[in-house]
Amino acid sequence: MNTNGMKYLLSIVLCICCICGNAQVLDSAFGTNGRVVVPFDASLFKGNSEIYSIALQTDGKIIAVGNTYDTTAMSIAIMRFTTAGIVDSSFGANGRILQTFDTCDINGVVKVLVQQDDKIVIAGTSNIKKDVTQRSCFSVARYKKDGSLDSTFNGSGLVKVNVPLVNTKGNCRSAALQADGKMLLAGRCATGMVVMRLLDNGGIDSTFNNDGIFFIPISDPEEGFSQVAVSGNKIIAFGDRVSQTASNVLWQLKQDGTPDSSFGTNGMVAAQWSPSSLYGNELCILPDKRIVISGFESWFMSTTITAHNADGTPDANFGVNGLPGMRVGDWTIGTPAFFTADEHGRIYSTCAGYDNSLHYAVFLFRHNINGTIDSTFSPYGVYIEAGKFGEYARTIIVQKDGKVLLAGGKYISYTNEVNFYLMRFNTYPLGIADKHTATTRMSVYPNPAHEQLNVTGDLKAIKSYTIINTVGQTIQYSELTQNTIDIFMLPTGVYTIYFKGKSGEVYPVRFSKN
Repeated sequence: MNTNGMKYLLSIVLCICCICGNAQVLDSAFGTNGRVVVPFDASLFKGNSEIYSIALQTDGKIIAVGNTYDTTAMSIAIMRFTTAGIVDSSFGANGRILQTFDTCDINGVVKVLVQQDDKIVIAGTSNIKKDVTQRSCFSVARYKKDGSLDSTFNGSGLVKVNVPLVNTKGNCRSAALQADGKMLLAGRCATGMVVMRLLDNGGIDSTFNNDGIFFIPISDPEEGFSQVAVSGNKIIAFGDRVSQTASNVLWQLKQDGTPDSSFGTNGMVAAQWSPSSLYGNELCILPDKRIVISGFESWFMSTTITAHNADGTPDANFGVNGLPGMRVGDWTIGTPAFFTADEHGRIYSTCAGYDNSLHYAVFLFRHNINGTIDSTFSPYGVYIEAGKFGEYARTIIVQKDGKVLLAGGKYISYTNEVNFYLMRFNTYPLGIADKHTATTRMSVYPNPAHEQLNVTGDLKAIKSYTIINTVGQTIQYSELTQNTIDIFMLPTGVYTIYFKGKSGEVYPVRFSKN
């Protein structure tokens, strides 16, 4: 093989190593090597349990809620973990709470929220499967910090709500807390899309749109609002597509529950993405009040993230024409994307994917404030964690220290048995805790260069390097094992090379390729 052919093969090998070899980003102080796998109750439903939502209490302890189930029944499962990922035995019964509502045998949870006083709120849906006449209800429970039910909430700590006004069955898909302690619930009923508000004591807030509910009639009972969030003193609701051909919708409501006419057209805008038939999935509000949403075509098809400005207009500067691509090599990024944002407005998203051989993986991206993938977070902006039986994330949060926590389920056998699953990532390599250091310690020459860069400085202190182009894309990454770097495959242009020190420091150096 000639020299150029060997260089090309080496470049391909380096790219593959970059995608697959990032185990060091997991936080070894959490669980076992950054992971926690635990059944909610091994004696119940064969241990089948998965996490749907997580939240942090003020002391950093993790509240994880999900479902434990078999083919006939489903209950809400709640666990609390210490900051080290250990089940907290001081919470509930040996760190666990099993919750049902009255005689309901189907109890599903969608969201856990932690109030400022550390009380815990969960929201979901309950019904009686064996009784086809039984209405499914929006169901809410509130617990004290120690996991005991809070009797100041509806007298028992539990609330089941039929959709007011239309008095019909409902399916809760999302919840959010206002600063005044009132709770927003969003979902669907048999005849429309629903947002309702509860008072701090669990009663329906009749001041919200005069009867406690914001209601949009639709013909398809399977569609409705999938997410609700608070943006300052406004309320944002995100709805699934309202027909096979129509886009998803965003509504902005005022505090009194009426549409905000300053947002879009009479308080509503259509989501800007293609194809328009995407299912709506996730919503978050950035610090600058931009609204970020995600949609997916089907369970293992394309995932799209896009943004709207605070007034509802599409953010054309977000990603590529507002639609950032999410593809890595031979991997197809599928399943709904779940995401959150840190205090700097950077977006962390997680989803599952598969390659041409149907090997499954969990992906973690960090996006810049303009939606492009932040290549400095991890090589190619993604971390892949492949499991023997498969694992997936349904929720993601960023801790105050910048560490990223994912939670979902992990298959533990070929018979589809699933356990609670959490992973925690360090802020590697350029997270909030990293410091940028003056460039004088490292330098490269010649500059401009054509085929090769020579590196000078304290090479023994450097672990790796990443080359980024002017639009934030990672072009090349490798461990630094010698004092030269081949750049013959780079297109002509200006680049920044980030040298990553063994102690976490970063040395950026700018160079040109001619």
